[in-house]
Amino acid sequence: MQDEENTLYQVSQTNFDNLTLDGQIVMENNTVRKLGTWTHGSGWQTDESIKDRLDDPSIIRVATIESPPFVFRTDDENGTHYSGYAIDVLDEITKRMNISYRFIEPSDGMFGARLPNGTWNGVIGDILSGSVDIAVGSLTVSAEREEVVDFTTPFYEFVGIEILVKEVPKEQNLLFFVTVFSEPMWGAWFGVLLLTGFLLAVFDYLSPFSVRNTRGKSGGGDGGDGGGGYKKDREEEAGKDTFDLKEGLWLVTASFTLSGPESTPRTPSSRMLVAGFWFFCTIIMANYTANLAAFLTTSRLTTPINSLADLAIQSKIRFSVVDGTTTMSYFERMARIESNFYELWKNISSNMVSAGTLAKSEVAVWDYPLGDTYVKVWSDIEKTGLLASTQEGLDKVMAGDFALIDEAPSLQYAISQYCGLTTIGKQFSTKSYAFALPQGSPLTEQVSNYILKLQSETILEKLKQLWWKDSAEGCVEVEESEGLSFTTLGGVFLLAGVGVAAGLLLCFLEIGWAWLSSKRRKKSDVIPPITSRTDLVQEFDLDSKYDTITNVDDVTAEIQMSAF
Repeated sequence: MQDEENTLYQVSQTNFDNLTLDGQIVMENNTVRKLGTWTHGSGWQTDESIKDRLDDPSIIRVATIESPPFVFRTDDENGTHYSGYAIDVLDEITKRMNISYRFIEPSDGMFGARLPNGTWNGVIGDILSGSVDIAVGSLTVSAEREEVVDFTTPFYEFVGIEILVKEVPKEQNLLFFVTVFSEPMWGAWFGVLLLTGFLLAVFDYLSPFSVRNTRGKSGGGDGGDGGGGYKKDREEEAGKDTFDLKEGLWLVTASFTLSGPESTPRTPSSRMLVAGFWFFCTIIMANYTANLAAFLTTSRLTTPINSLADLAIQSKIRFSVVDGTTTMSYFERMARIESNFYELWKNISSNMVSAGTLAKSEVAVWDYPLGDTYVKVWSDIEKTGLLASTQEGLDKVMAGDFALIDEAPSLQYAISQYCGLTTIGKQFSTKSYAFALPQGSPLTEQVSNYILKLQSETILEKLKQLWWKDSAEGCVEVEESEGLSFTTLGGVFLLAGVGVAAGLLLCFLEIGWAWLSSKRRKKSDVIPPITSRTDLVQEFDLDSKYDTITNVDDVTAEIQMSAF
């Protein structure tokens, strides 16, 4: 039934024992709005959605959904409270307009998407049904929504879609420089070092031209100092350029670090061996340096995925979007567009081949030029399942091997609150956030004017600072864009410390050994009492103790002089 005031009275139930009548009104935009319900037992009951408006028309009904940092919802003994960036903007506007408001949350908890039957759910559906006067929150302006509701001037602009993932923790390997080469490569390298050092000792021992085998063959034995001068020269020559196993290993150790040895072999065979080894060290160290630089560069990459295309072609990391959001609608629409384009391409190609316009080889359907990234992405999203809320997506991201695709402001806030999260790739599908109202609402222009005033007074920027930067948890970030940190190069310092400690230990051992040797030498140098010339000859080995004395008479003379 419909009266002259354009009010409908619809019979909801035809059981006359429990007769129910719904009172509805047709709005100017041809939408139907429920006024209340009449039942046989209870009589007329006014709908809660318009009760406040009947009591006080200055109270507007606000639909909102919790989506930090735009809208926060807290429940306590005093009821439900809302806060956030969008709520602060609404407070500024309503204070200047001198009006009050109350919140109404949609029963399905969605922002609003068009259903297959053409109707809308979420806050957009509430606006169309007349249950609310304005929708406030992170509501994206889209072409589909603009067909059924009016949007104000954006209160948050340049909102793009990003991909949120958990950062891959860097392995803190202090000996990272060892991983540049494989274990077999290190084994082969040290094998060459040991073999070269061993061969140097062998060549020095066998070669007739080595210092070891030519000592004493030059140098006068008939000089003025006689046998004593010859023996002194021989001792100096014995310790010079003699390559035993110890010296050979030290030469190769100094060579592979490109620092150079203290002395070089004299024999042609040893020099040829060392020349080949030096060339080997040059090539190996050049490759090590190049691979080390590449290793340090790639170790800064914290995520294996860098774009939406990378996400689509892998299978390890699952991903999804929040149900009922414009992000979901975007991927669904783009997948449908890609699929339609492919079918169109295929039909055009087949028709042109059938008509003889083009040869079959000139039209390759399998080389479709536009790609199918969004088809794959949407297919994977359907397999994973849509998310009920952004918080559900954040929990899955923190658990690992999951990526949340959502709008950038919400993800940037999540990064500031949860340490270990990061976004990958560039933003795409940039839009804006605005308040939504019924089409033709007189509040649309008023609210838009006040938003422009807030922008000119920089109040919106101050609110952004408050809810994004000032509320950040202060996660510790390791920034290496200006150079390598101690965390990366700590192993090198550790290796240097081991060398210093080993050197100190050996130094103390040398000092102790020298002290013990000196003490034993002093004991062995004590001369017993001399009784006769014969006893003197028997007690002392003249060749070893007195190399510079040439006959027994000289020894006797020295002993007699020392007795006085």
